[in-house]
Amino acid sequence: MKSAKYSVFILVLLAVFFSCEQKQESVKKEPQQKQTKVEKKQEKRSELEEKQTALNQRLRELEKRQEALAQKEDSLENQLAEMREQEQQLLEREETLVQREKSAQKRLTRARWMLIAGIVLLFIAIIMFFSRPRKKTGEQKEETQKVSPPEEEIVKPIQPEKEQTEEEEIDPLYHEAVELVLKNQRASASFLQKELKIGYGRANEILNKMEERGLVGPSVPNKARELLVTWEEYRHG
Repeated sequence: MKSAKYSVFILVLLAVFFSCEQKQESVKKEPQQKQTKVEKKQEKRSELEEKQTALNQRLRELEKRQEALAQKEDSLENQLAEMREQEQQLLEREETLVQREKSAQKRLTRARWMLIAGIVLLFIAIIMFFSRPRKKTGEQKEETQKVSPPEEEIVKPIQPEKEQTEEEEIDPLYHEAVELVLKNQRASASFLQKELKIGYGRANEILNKMEERGLVGPSVPNKARELLVTWEEYRHG
């Protein structure tokens, strides 16, 4: 029994001894643990401070970007205002161009109608010119004197009696040509061709007829014919 008691006592002492050692070890480890906790806290604080500085930098960058965006927005608004003004100017120019185009179209239509009317009148004049009889003899003269145009009526009283023979063939423009030659004092085929709008051959034949009747001289190369009678002498002759 005594040995059992001693063994129990020894076991208790051993347990107490081990517990004391564990306490001492735990006491020794506590400051190390505290240091590690402090270091961890400091590390976390430093990390938080770094994150905060990074966030502050990002906030500053965002503010700068916001300012840049605001400036861009202002510039875009100004550009939009300028674009609207330009659009209004373009619309006004377009309206003026449309009005000018309309006026130009009206002028073109008027010019076309005038051109058509001129062409029609020209054809009528050509038809009337070629429909007139070119040779008048004897009784045909008496009939055509009543129907002849006013220009021939003005010239016929001036015709001398010597030239009015029944059998003689006279060009319908002869008396008008005589008046032009004697009044302008130019006896050339080119002059009659321009004034009467006839061919060169016909103008030369009229001048030959005037030469036969003693009104102008013979033809001379590169020169106008000589006038032998004045307009007053021819008129009252």
